[in-house]
Amino acid sequence: MQGQARLAAERTEQGATPFGRSHTLDVLRGLAIVGVMAIHVSQSFPSKIHAVDFAFMCGWTGVNVFYFVSAMTMCLMWTQRTETDPTRKFYIRRFLRIAPLFWLAIPVYLAVNGTGPSYNAPNGIGPLQVILTATFLHGFWPDSVNSVVPGDWSIAAEMTFYLVFPFVITAFGSRRHLYLALAIALHLVNVCLFKPWAFALFSAYYGPGHEAFVWNALHISFLNQLPVFLVGCALFFSLRDGFAKSDVAIFAAFIALSFIADRATGSHEFNYLMINLVLGALVAASASRSAAGRSRRSAATPIRCTCRTSR
Repeated sequence: MQGQARLAAERTEQGATPFGRSHTLDVLRGLAIVGVMAIHVSQSFPSKIHAVDFAFMCGWTGVNVFYFVSAMTMCLMWTQRTETDPTRKFYIRRFLRIAPLFWLAIPVYLAVNGTGPSYNAPNGIGPLQVILTATFLHGFWPDSVNSVVPGDWSIAAEMTFYLVFPFVITAFGSRRHLYLALAIALHLVNVCLFKPWAFALFSAYYGPGHEAFVWNALHISFLNQLPVFLVGCALFFSLRDGFAKSDVAIFAAFIALSFIADRATGSHEFNYLMINLVLGALVAASASRSAAGRSRRSAATPIRCTCRTSR
């Protein structure tokens, strides 16, 4: 609660621009869902028309749009609510939103798809994969991702971000440059250190012929997705408090450092970062236009006098 009060005080002291719940964020969340549905439909029922299949395949960006919207919405809710024990209540709300249906999906998919070897589980599905999936830790082990529940990599990233979010926002507050600094540091650690080490480790563990599987599992890992959430948090506070030239400079440094690291290591994550930054800019622009329009409508609303004159 102290962290929420401090965030509210910072907003008041800075004379921040009001930033309320935006219908645009809800629309973007809906578009993200449509995009995810489109890519899964295209994968299961390809039309064999290149332009159509390509357009549907681009629906994968819906997951990343949802990450940005999720981060911004959580920051909004965290700064607006004033309640006792906010971290515990935050965890309860988020857990109940995802866990029940996800747990229901585990036995259903096991019954439908079985436990034999597959692309996402070269050695088959055993107790380890099921336990990791049920505890939302499947994003940390390659053959647990997308093996028990198809497409569950985004759930792993989202739930892990839910776990760390209260600690991050309590520590950083509205200092958006700290979110960006952490995003840059984690991106560089992943590209330069973790991904090369983990790729060599798991390629040897699963054996020849599974390099593409390992590479993809590391690409969709939480460490590679966390910078997206952190940028989303930074964008929220930039929209609320106003953008500055320093924001542009930090993003430019982020791009430059990522490009250099990508060239030096061959991690092939630079393009993914650029797509995410473009998506984040589009989300921020949409939310900003919505907030500006709401402010204009509010300012244009006439004030009605309801007082009575005595005769």
